[in-house]
Amino acid sequence: MTYHSASCIVAGEHVTVEDGKAVAAALLKAFGFEDFEFRPDEKRSKYYIPDTQTEVYARHPVHGWVEVATFGMYSPSALAEYGGVGVPVMNLGLGGVERLAMIEYQANDVRQLTHPQFFSPVFSDSDLAAGIGLREAPPQTIPGILMAEAIQKVATVHAKEESPCSFEAWTGGECCGTKIHVFVEEDEENSRLCGPAVFNDIYVEDGKILGVPDTKKFAKVRENGGAAAGISYLEAVANLAAARIEEAACAGGEGIRVQVKMAKIPSDVNLKIENYVMRTITDNNKKTDVRGPIFVTVRSVLDG
Repeated sequence: MTYHSASCIVAGEHVTVEDGKAVAAALLKAFGFEDFEFRPDEKRSKYYIPDTQTEVYARHPVHGWVEVATFGMYSPSALAEYGGVGVPVMNLGLGGVERLAMIEYQANDVRQLTHPQFFSPVFSDSDLAAGIGLREAPPQTIPGILMAEAIQKVATVHAKEESPCSFEAWTGGECCGTKIHVFVEEDEENSRLCGPAVFNDIYVEDGKILGVPDTKKFAKVRENGGAAAGISYLEAVANLAAARIEEAACAGGEGIRVQVKMAKIPSDVNLKIENYVMRTITDNNKKTDVRGPIFVTVRSVLDG
């Protein structure tokens, strides 16, 4: 779209095209370039003497030889426009500071280097995993935080218990001055306290967001194939339930019931995906797959 150039001239009775090579070599070496070469320029501009126009190329690790400068001897007709120039004049122009920067920093595309706003940034799996968190804020009080931990502990211990069943996770603890009992339960018959996806963890693998179970099939993702977001479905749901119970207690409300059944999208399991993560996934045609049966029900009862 735009570029920045720099030009210089050398004038004198004995100046030749060889001076152009010497100046180009000195400038490029000052910039740290050692591997470059000179080629005749076939474009033949009218303001240069024929056969003196020369291109300078520097080597790029990806694109090979890249033109970075041009020099030549001004023709008498071009010099005549200025008047009073009676000696040979060599002109050298660096063909874009951006090209030099592209080689120096080994950028693959000069446009991406100079106009990054038009290109999607590149994020690693760890960068993307860092942009995954809880959709609703976790509990804000110490009792609320302990309540979330208790919900996780009880659900973990009794996850495979046959239903109907109910287990008390928080016994008469106070939150905002209110005594609360919290239960993890399942009312339906012929089921279990929790669904099989409750222990899934969130990972990012090759730009994809996945809910990964702790099974042999997904061992590669867990061990060395993906970046962990550090959040499990159970942790997200437990924090959601504890935060809502805490909010109700602090507002002077009644006991409540929080239930999460099937996860289809991240918000179903109380997950928030930052905008830069979603844009990266969309731009690169990646997927988000957090589907799975969670079936966690948490109920609170106020004491007195």
